[in-house]
Amino acid sequence: MRDETFGQRLQRLMTARSLRGAGDLERATGIPRSYIGYLLKDERNPGRKTLGTLADYFGVSTDELQGRALTGPDDPLQRIARKLALLVPDDQLLVEAIIERLAAAPLPLHRPAMSPLGQLLPDHDGGPHRILDTNRSRVERLTNSW
Repeated sequence: MRDETFGQRLQRLMTARSLRGAGDLERATGIPRSYIGYLLKDERNPGRKTLGTLADYFGVSTDELQGRALTGPDDPLQRIARKLALLVPDDQLLVEAIIERLAAAPLPLHRPAMSPLGQLLPDHDGGPHRILDTNRSRVERLTNSW
């Protein structure tokens, strides 16, 4: 990962997001596909605005996008952040709610093998509890693995 060019990092992020080409990234970010093509071929360097747009879209820092990650590639928080960035927004809310619940738990943290979903997610209007019906089996698999 450290020896990657900007174009290779961009291609890796696009592949992880299932973007088939510059046209898909253009539709997602508004950056012209011809400019994206130059970036992918390492024929141009991105400006600050483009870096910010791409970093926001992929959920990475501009440093990481430029290959200047502040932590090593094996840093657990960086790995989690990269994986979280690949989730759809509803799943990101779900994971955030689970993390908040775990962080609020008294120590030592006890994670039962089968946690009831109502205890994992906060119940506030417009929040992650809306996701339960559509993602119930996914959450159950996640919580049962604890």
